[in-house]
Amino acid sequence: PRAANLMSLLVMASALGGVNGLIFSASRIHARLGEDYRLLGWLRGFSRAEAPLASLVVQGLVVVGMIITVG
Repeated sequence: PRAANLMSLLVMASALGGVNGLIFSASRIHARLGEDYRLLGWLRGFSRAEAPLASLVVQGLVVVGMIITVG
């Protein structure tokens, strides 16, 4: 049982690390798309800390909407 709990903890930590990387890389991809396409131009805004703020906010709103609708 102790080894199973440790393995579960390692899997959870690995999954959270993967989700973290996915969130930040996807928002940068959306920001770069905003630089290339006029329709998505509003996504290209970066903050002073070089974070794609508009893209992160939109991505967060989409996720919250999915959580509310799907449950």
